Amino acid sequence: MFCRAWRVEDRKDWNRTNLDILTPEFFDTLVIANVIIGLAIAGRRFLRDIRGPLPDDAPEWAHARYEAASSIRSSNSISGQDS
Repeated sequence: MFCRAWRVEDRKDWNRTNLDILTPEFFDTLVIANVIIGLAIAGRRFLRDIRGPLPDDAPEWAHARYEAASSIRSSNSISGQDS
């Protein structure tokens, strides 16, 4: 024969054996995996947004606060106080 999977006696249980994995626990696992991956991607994006510079259309008070925090961070790292 060409291949063992093409024999008639093997094809009887083909649909049953291939669909056994589609259980409620399998779909629960898929949902949990998607939530974990989504949270990881969202967290990465959130950290990238926080660490990046402010956009040009941000309010003036936000730019002032960003500049003040930047100067504090740079003075701490220069004087060795950064932990």
